[in-house]
Amino acid sequence: MTHTHVQLEAILARALPGERLRATESLGARTWLLSTGERRRAVLRLPTEADPWAGPPHEAEALALQALAAELDSRLPALLAHEPGPAGFTLLSYLEGQPLPLMIEQLSEDERYAIGRELGGLLARVHAYAPEGYGQLQAGSRIALSRVVREPPAETDSQPRSLRVSVDPTPSETLLTDERDQHYLLTRLDAALDSAVGEGALSAPDGARVAEWARANLASSGQPPCLAHGDLAPERVLVRRRERGWAISGLIGWGAALAWRPSWDHVTMQGAFAEDQYFGVRAGYGNAYDDLTERRYDQLRDFALLPYRLVLALEAELPALALRMVEAAN
Repeated sequence: MTHTHVQLEAILARALPGERLRATESLGARTWLLSTGERRRAVLRLPTEADPWAGPPHEAEALALQALAAELDSRLPALLAHEPGPAGFTLLSYLEGQPLPLMIEQLSEDERYAIGRELGGLLARVHAYAPEGYGQLQAGSRIALSRVVREPPAETDSQPRSLRVSVDPTPSETLLTDERDQHYLLTRLDAALDSAVGEGALSAPDGARVAEWARANLASSGQPPCLAHGDLAPERVLVRRRERGWAISGLIGWGAALAWRPSWDHVTMQGAFAEDQYFGVRAGYGNAYDDLTERRYDQLRDFALLPYRLVLALEAELPALALRMVEAAN
């Protein structure tokens, strides 16, 4: 759906009264770069199809960035204005920088590792924020800093239908932390298995094998849910050259933000950064995250991440991959 200059001008008037729209540039599906009369640039996001777990992207992004506004300096967009609902919008500050995929070939292996460490440290801070429940972020709910993250080291130069769980995807407060943790993961896993079996992409016996393995191998941290980015990918990372080399200038694309476990960001990151050119980024991310968090708390441990990888594969409509992961783990 396209919007005219006049329509975008009307939205800007609601968001920033008194600002004059000078120019617009499409940045993708229902996203525009707006230039105003004050030579200010802002990113406008309009409602798109809601994610079944994170909800409307423009609302998830606004709620996540509002919670993080006082925490993570200029590497996150500032929330300039927001109206919820199907006719609403989110207006964000524009961050300078180039998407990592466009610049990755210009970065040395040491610089790629340094970018990964920055990203791991940034996510460790994000994950220190605990929403009140699992799943979609809710307006008016409390998202508070719940854990102290260690200071970074000094910088150097160098399911089938019969298996579906018929439960509310937002666990009851009466459940213990570990039970709520497992409840939410199994709800998503079973919903994805139900879809795969219903569409004939996975047999009922194979779906049962995946569900049985997941239930026998869940590893809960006993910690509350955290704020998760939900869609870590190279194009979400903006970089700029600094005096001492390349650095992250922005982490964008918060439209899939939700309350879950750090493990969800770990597996989405590893999947999206799987190409060889991102090896240094992956290594830096993992090392920094482990340095800055307690070992018992959701670090990048393969046995703990596998159930989340199963959900990621199934929701990406790759049931054969999920089945192979279970077979390899047995």
